[in-house]
Amino acid sequence: MRFLAFHALILLTVLAVPSRGLPATPTLVLPNGVLSCVKQRLSLGLLPNRHAFPSPKLQKSRLVDEVMKSKNYWFDPQFAAYLEAHPDEVVPLARAWYASEMFPQMIYPRFVQVVGKKRAHLMLDPRILCRTDDFLKWSGEYLKAHPQASGIELRAQFAKTLGTSKVFRGMRLQSADEAMQLKRDGIQSAGLKFQNKSFMKEKLLFEIDPKSASPQAKRTFASGFGTEMLNRPMNKDLDKSILVSVSDWMELAASVGYHHGQAEKLAPNGKLFLFEMDIPEFELIRQAGPLDKAGAFRKGRGFYQIGNQRIDYDPYKIEAFIPYQVRPEWIRAVHSYNEPPPRWHFQQ
Repeated sequence: MRFLAFHALILLTVLAVPSRGLPATPTLVLPNGVLSCVKQRLSLGLLPNRHAFPSPKLQKSRLVDEVMKSKNYWFDPQFAAYLEAHPDEVVPLARAWYASEMFPQMIYPRFVQVVGKKRAHLMLDPRILCRTDDFLKWSGEYLKAHPQASGIELRAQFAKTLGTSKVFRGMRLQSADEAMQLKRDGIQSAGLKFQNKSFMKEKLLFEIDPKSASPQAKRTFASGFGTEMLNRPMNKDLDKSILVSVSDWMELAASVGYHHGQAEKLAPNGKLFLFEMDIPEFELIRQAGPLDKAGAFRKGRGFYQIGNQRIDYDPYKIEAFIPYQVRPEWIRAVHSYNEPPPRWHFQQ
């Protein structure tokens, strides 16, 4: 009987909650020892707690479901809100996504200094990361006039300052009907087009919680935007990539779009279609700033020869990436080629 009475006492205390916004009226005062016992049992899940938060793992799973539903993935405002509530997760994600200690040790402190720890998650966005210097300079001025601005507001307002750019993507396709369908519906990355929904969910779960990933997941998925970009020069896992390659150079986009091994594999008997896009500059991940991985091939140290056209090597213009998908409203025109374009050759 004493055992039952004790639990009844505890339940009365736990369930004494505010009603209609009014403060709770204390009904019982427990000795410190009993109160300590209650807290311990709640923490162990031995007593009902109607206000318990979901586990971190469940929170992340629910977040992945939401960002997949919106199709904005890691650019969904819900992800930004999650990181603002969990700012200590930014550094581990930066280390995993970009595969270098430079990002948590050198780039992150710069963001914290200018935009504060709560907004420093913006460095995880590759569209901002490749423009780090410009973004931090602009943010410092913007926050003087708008000190309460959220990270989401900073990102949206900065994007407006960058204007629009013209880029191209060549694709070897089976028919003009297929090209027109892409113009109407947009161009998905290979990861969205060729992999199923289950694959994408597992990939996102791996990216948001890389420490908990199984060895199989680590072999299967790229661990973030930075790793995806590192895979491109090696033509690694192109069928799983969430990046769409484009170029500022029409001739290079046409040549690569037709002669690249991936294009030959997907449409061996296809013809070339060149997609001309007017896209917000912010939506392009440029090989610039911390994301300039050109290595020995620096600007001006080589060139592409495409027929009679010479294009000096400049990683900023040679190839950029659109994450996840090309929206149909960005596609201005589609040009068809009756003959194959010249094959590109790189020379130093």
